[in-house]
Amino acid sequence: MALAAMATNDDDLKAAQYRILELWQQTYGGSLLVMLPDTYGTTQFLHGAPDWVAEWTGQRVDSKDPYLAGDEYIAWLVRRGQDPTQKLLIASDGLDAQEILSLHAYFSGEIQPGTSALDFRGAAEFHDSRKWRGERRIRFSAGWGTLLTNDFRGCHPRGEDTLAPISLVCKLTSAGGCRAVKLSDNYEKASGPSQLVQHYRQVFGLAGMANLPIVV
Repeated sequence: MALAAMATNDDDLKAAQYRILELWQQTYGGSLLVMLPDTYGTTQFLHGAPDWVAEWTGQRVDSKDPYLAGDEYIAWLVRRGQDPTQKLLIASDGLDAQEILSLHAYFSGEIQPGTSALDFRGAAEFHDSRKWRGERRIRFSAGWGTLLTNDFRGCHPRGEDTLAPISLVCKLTSAGGCRAVKLSDNYEKASGPSQLVQHYRQVFGLAGMANLPIVV
């Protein structure tokens, strides 16, 4: 967001999302080469990414449906000649225990006919070969935050929503005297001055974006 905010033309604006990766890998390496491509939309990011980005360790999924984002990343890796089973996928947005189990079933093995990802609610299902076989499609992990530390949904004795989890997110508002923008894979999560958001949407496009529920 900072590099994009300080860009002086639209070409530099769109290239900022890859320039930051160049700077990151100059400082870090190995397991820390995990990209977060949703700032201006994952689909457009992957479409225009330089070949060397496919060499990175993995991808963190934030505001996109993690099932769609994971499938998209796996397909992209295959097209780039990479082995997805050696890469890392980290889901991280609004997860609870049930969603983590479902995602693990979906990406870390083969769900058998007659069973869905939502059927996995504990260890027993993963040991039942009629439901699941452990043949991973990609290395899966989960960033479990808000709903780990602050999940009191349905706990209020009068059924009120005052114990709903609080999602605290810090975003950059400006850099070098210029206002900053984030679009996100979730259309509703865009932040920044409205006219500037519209300009960014013209530059980056809307491919792969959707309106999804937000934990507030």
